[in-house]
Amino acid sequence: MTGITVTLNDFRAWLFEELEAVWCRRRGRKSPSFSVKFGTAGTRFPAEVQFAGTDAPVVVQSPDELEQTIKSRPRRLGSTCRIIMSGGRYVVRNLADINLPRSRAREMALIDVAMSTPFDVDDIYLAYPAPVDRRPGTAYCILKKSDLQACLQVIQRRGYSIIEFVLQRGDDGLALDKRSLSALNPPGFNKQLSRWLTAACIVAFIAGPIGLLTITNQRAETAKAMLESEIQTAQKAVKLARSRLERQNRIHKQMSSLRAKKDISESVVYVWEQLSRILPDGTWLSDFSLEDNTITLSGFSTSAVAVIPLLEQSGQFYNPRFTTSVNRVPGRDFERFTLQTRYGMANPGS
Repeated sequence: MTGITVTLNDFRAWLFEELEAVWCRRRGRKSPSFSVKFGTAGTRFPAEVQFAGTDAPVVVQSPDELEQTIKSRPRRLGSTCRIIMSGGRYVVRNLADINLPRSRAREMALIDVAMSTPFDVDDIYLAYPAPVDRRPGTAYCILKKSDLQACLQVIQRRGYSIIEFVLQRGDDGLALDKRSLSALNPPGFNKQLSRWLTAACIVAFIAGPIGLLTITNQRAETAKAMLESEIQTAQKAVKLARSRLERQNRIHKQMSSLRAKKDISESVVYVWEQLSRILPDGTWLSDFSLEDNTITLSGFSTSAVAVIPLLEQSGQFYNPRFTTSVNRVPGRDFERFTLQTRYGMANPGS
């Protein structure tokens, strides 16, 4: 029954939105008694209050000043207001490139808020664009309660109802739908009774298609179960393929590591043989390292300076240079040195 209830609620929401869009196109939007514009300076206040029939807006700095300004004007029966939120006081986020049912859009919006935004669901209003202004796809709007709650309470306390809420960015405006306005402006008992009577009449009128909707929902559940079974089978196959791929990657890495070690060992042996042939008898090494064709040598020699020309003349080493100063060992007839050189054919451009 839960699936049927959700489907009926989505159908009712869709029907009301379509009727609202047709009604707004034919009748236009009702002119409010006054408008309140927040965020003109990038913050909630100062706000501008524009009464119908006046040229200049009234600037207010707090909810208390807003209440005093509204209180100073006479209120007529059925008085309404428009709220305009400009600047960066709201966030609009896209959910999908297609029009989603309201229940699915709300579930996705709650997940998106929790996973992708820093807001707490209890501290914000979730709103949706009106059908007249709705762009292709599905989007939702985030409004902070800290920005609006006090001002909404002032407007409701003074007996006004909010008939329009516009999110403005530059010259472009995005109006919220009536269900979003209901969350911001809870209706009174008479208005709620009128809505429920209208909904009851519509439900009675569409009672015929309920059976068809039930059959459709059952078929959708069956198709969903079959799809889930196929997905589980595909997931097992993917898991097996991933395991095989990971095993092959491990073997490949091991082979590459062994091959690299073999190449390094052969290079070290060959370089060591060349150095043994080039270095004179009065020179011996204490440390030797080879990395990326760069050789670091440390050792002792009766004439460390003579080692550099020998390496250069060999044709196997190039760009030899001392990396530290050459120091004579106290009480000994030899010097300690550390040098680096490149192994391979000389490259004048290096």
